[in-house]
Amino acid sequence: MSRENHVNSRQSASPWLPDTPAYSGFKPKPHNWLCLEAAQADQFESLILKQIPLPSEPIQIERLQTEHDFPFGFYRLSFGATDETQPWFIKVVNHHQAKRQAKANQVVTFLADRRAKQLKNSFATSVLLTGFPQQVTAEVSVLAYGYIDGRFLQPTLQDMQRLGKALAELHAELKSYPQQQVKSHGLKRHQHLKDLLEQLMDTQQIDLQNRVLAEALMAVFQHYPPTKLDVLIEKAQCVHGDTNVGNIWLASDERLVFLDFEDALTAWFSPFMDLVFALERFVLLQESEQGKTVELAQALLQSYQEQTNLKLRDASHIEDILQALAVRALLLLMEVSKQNAIECDAEMEKFLYLYNWPLQNRALLQKIFA
Repeated sequence: MSRENHVNSRQSASPWLPDTPAYSGFKPKPHNWLCLEAAQADQFESLILKQIPLPSEPIQIERLQTEHDFPFGFYRLSFGATDETQPWFIKVVNHHQAKRQAKANQVVTFLADRRAKQLKNSFATSVLLTGFPQQVTAEVSVLAYGYIDGRFLQPTLQDMQRLGKALAELHAELKSYPQQQVKSHGLKRHQHLKDLLEQLMDTQQIDLQNRVLAEALMAVFQHYPPTKLDVLIEKAQCVHGDTNVGNIWLASDERLVFLDFEDALTAWFSPFMDLVFALERFVLLQESEQGKTVELAQALLQSYQEQTNLKLRDASHIEDILQALAVRALLLLMEVSKQNAIECDAEMEKFLYLYNWPLQNRALLQKIFA
């Protein structure tokens, strides 16, 4: 079959693709704060607290329950009852992550300033505190933010309506952000991934130790012409780039807080990329009853489209974007695996599952547009 015919063909679900995700990474983990034990508290104070500027002595140090190795991870510092300083949210990360977050803070600050000038507060961002990031050891850096009390979004009509409205407003604001550098970096990366996919289609070789996984990847790439990735850059602009379940927070004052803007530095995409990615993670993969899934999806899409003149064409448009997101992620994971000699098998299997998901759920996607 020619590549042109590949573009126009609609594929059916294939037996070599997994039917279940490789891991349960589609929902935020329970948001549990644990007080540091005495020994870790002493280590944290010596390694971190004595190296960073604090407004006063914290009276409580809590660590978010994650799989990070100490001292890396997330911490909440509470100060005295008579101290007007709000609690701090601390990220302990490596230097590369700290540099990306520091650069991303340019976007965050831009958005915060615009919201303040326009007196709009339907969504917010979390700005780095002055003086951060701080490098505390040869391997460790610290980022600090004001702690925002709240919760993760839930699969409810109200939360999906909030998300759609806030995401549309975010995209409207990001249109005013200086676009040229983001566009240049974003298009360069996009073309690089298209070239990589073209090369894989020509050579039909994938250098992975896991041959079963390599064959599954090759089966995807053989039936996915590079031009199909262009659906991700239709009507492109600066967007968030990672509207995942862990990156959007509902503050106690009911504002949505968009977090982790480091992908925005190169995120020259269609606004639909953010929207459909959010639809996938907040609705489609949440294992709700089908009728509820349709209702939640319609609430999210309608509230977004009420704020903008952009509108998804039909169910196949969503399918195309979902598959393009999965293929793009697979190509990036292959590069990470090759350049850094890191095993990414579970992540690759996850995105193979996500590539297959819209093929297996076309009827559901069509009901969303019914």
